[in-house]
Amino acid sequence: MVDGMKVFNTSFTLTSDAPTEVADITKRVREALQQSAVTTGIALVTTMRTTCALMDDLLTLGRFQSIIFAEFDGPRSRELTVQVLGE
Repeated sequence: MVDGMKVFNTSFTLTSDAPTEVADITKRVREALQQSAVTTGIALVTTMRTTCALMDDLLTLGRFQSIIFAEFDGPRSRELTVQVLGE
């Protein structure tokens, strides 16, 4: 905790099977957020050399919104990190 702000970090591996692939990672990000003790804040989802920014209060998505990861240099495995900051 930094000056009343909680910080939570976790990661998961995403493996693509094709040179170009799109993956819905909403469920995995939501699971990561549920592990944190943050109730209101900001989440940042990143990979090495690539940034997928998510700035929303604890994954407040619209009915038809998702978090999508697009791979354009596969097949490969990428480690995605979820960092949550908030109260």
